[in-house]
Amino acid sequence: MTGREHYIAGVAASIVVGMASYVSHGNKSIAWTVALSGILSTTFLDPDLDMAENALINRKYTPGVVKRWGFFKFIWFPYGYVFRHRSIFTHFPFLSDLLRLLYLFVVIFLPIDFILFKLSLTPKLMTLHLKTSELLAVWLGMGSATAVHYLTDLFTTEFFTDGGPPRQAKGYSQSPQGPYRRHDPDRDYHKGRDPYRRYDPDQDPD
Repeated sequence: MTGREHYIAGVAASIVVGMASYVSHGNKSIAWTVALSGILSTTFLDPDLDMAENALINRKYTPGVVKRWGFFKFIWFPYGYVFRHRSIFTHFPFLSDLLRLLYLFVVIFLPIDFILFKLSLTPKLMTLHLKTSELLAVWLGMGSATAVHYLTDLFTTEFFTDGGPPRQAKGYSQSPQGPYRRHDPDRDYHKGRDPYRRYDPDQDPD
């Protein structure tokens, strides 16, 4: 599934879940929080941030969510290097959302809070308080968007093998030209190669 399709699905799911929240509780504020959290998460905190390092290695395969960060996309490079693409820590709903929020907190909010503290500026970011219902609404919105991304990956690719192209068998496959090695898309990304083509093992043994 393409990044654009993921984005459209995530936005649509966020709106639907927000509407469902309103029908369920009748609270417009919570419903808006759920919907906007999902849309913002799909736009800036999509699971495919785990490929952020591609912006340094091969821009052709840089996900749209990374590009949306513009100049500040560099803050996600360590995240992309640490986690494998489609890892449970980057794609599993709700868990991965918490980890991305924690990452942002450590990388952005703590340094800013420290600077404000040193400059004796108040109020500190650490003193920001949100109601439990608001926090849960944010988490629900983010988790719903991530769940759609996760499920579309799960049913359109071999998610639990190596995240390769849709419906390909493991190992070598036969073709009129002979056996072709199954590729590892993560390796192909890093080598700047097209992850959706097959390679002749004799000409491309690595």
